[in-house]
Amino acid sequence: MHLFFVLIYIQLLISNMKEHIPKFKNQIPEFPTDLFDKVIDNIETKRKLRDFKKRIIFSFFGIFSSSLISIPLFKAVWTYLGESGFLRFFSLIFSDFKLVLSSWQNFGLSLLESIPIISLTLFLISIFILFESIKYLIKYSKSFNTFNQLIKS
Repeated sequence: MHLFFVLIYIQLLISNMKEHIPKFKNQIPEFPTDLFDKVIDNIETKRKLRDFKKRIIFSFFGIFSSSLISIPLFKAVWTYLGESGFLRFFSLIFSDFKLVLSSWQNFGLSLLESIPIISLTLFLISIFILFESIKYLIKYSKSFNTFNQLIKS
């Protein structure tokens, strides 16, 4: 019995639609004149928001990865500085300054030869990436308010 009422209801809806469709068939709906501009502005806002999110994600990724890599690289630099004798040569500046002054050229070459260049370079690159990522994150977070206002409008 319930199915019977549903079928009658559907038949009434179809007959009602057939009556109203010819009324709207020849009429074109009126659109606001600034609809195109609103749609383009909305698309542009969404594109800017997507780019903003990408920049923030890459900044966070740069901060996370470079800080994660910096810790073992710092340990490696510190270990290589101890193994190469750089710390012992460097401590001579404070313990026997007159000896360092008398043969400063040889002392300078000894210091340069004992620096672990590769591990120190990798550590400095990771620190540079960390600072650049923080700089960009601060730069993008300042523009967050403007994007927030764009979204609300």
